[in-house]
This record gives sequence, structure tokens and C-alpha cells, in this order.
Amino acid sequence: GLVWAAGRKMDDPVTAREYWRRSLDQAALGRLIEGLVQRGSECVPLQFGEDRDQASPWRDWLLEGLGPTADFAATADRVAELDLVISVDTAMAHLVGAMRRPIWLLLPFSAAPRWGAQGRTTSWYESMRLFRQPRPGDWQSAIDQILAAIATWPQSQA
Repeated sequence: GLVWAAGRKMDDPVTAREYWRRSLDQAALGRLIEGLVQRGSECVPLQFGEDRDQASPWRDWLLEGLGPTADFAATADRVAELDLVISVDTAMAHLVGAMRRPIWLLLPFSAAPRWGAQGRTTSWYESMRLFRQPRPGDWQSAIDQILAAIATWPQSQA
């Protein structure tokens, strides 16, 4: 499962800045989808809202995702069917972590304090692995980390 954009709250400058900082740009999203498919993964979009359309260029590579009116219960049902969810820092990460399902979280360079300043794990969710930008705005390196890790997944989860 894939989630590439944080909540789109553009009315307030602070939440708009957080949206842009935590969300993948078009190039990063394409690199992630193409890289996962090339490595044999099937991608299920779990993105909510108008950001769902960002994946349109890759729609032929994506399985059926959530319906446009899906609620958290329907989302939880879909997540329960998946082997892994890859998400940016948004509510989906907490849902998947609380369900104790495998989740890989893409974090911006200056992530929220709840994720700590470094490291690949969090005390919040045992099933979560963190992938951090090494520099502000560098999603490509974080995605490269994910693509390298997927080659040995699930063995690397032990």
C-alpha cells in the first residue's frame, strides 16, 4: 500500500508548509512506484483526497485502491489484506502502526519530534521502520533506501 501526501490543509500557512515538507513530489512518487514495480511489488494506492490524482501517470501499474468515500474502517480492512504499507507522515502511518501491520515511514529531514532525531525504529510502533531524508527535500535518497530494503524484505524485518 502507498500513501504519498500528508493532509492537504492549505488555508493556514503552517499546515500548508507541513503538507509540502512531508509529501512526495511528482518525481519522487514516480521513482517510488516504478522502483517497486520493477522489483516485483504490486502497488495499492491508499491515498485520500485530491492527492489521489498525482498517481495518474502510473495508474496502469497500480492495483485497485481505496474508493473516494472510504472511511477509516474500510481503510483498516484494506490494510489488513496488504503485506506492507509505505507512507509519508500522516494519519495512515498511525493507523497501520496501531494495527501492528508492517509499515515503512518516509520522513522529511526535520521530522516531527515524535519520531526522534535519528534511527530506523520508533518506540511507538514495533512494526514500523523509518526512512529519513539525509538532507532537506531529498526524497530521492530516502526512496533509494526503501528500494534497497525491499530487495531483502521480509527477511530484513527479523
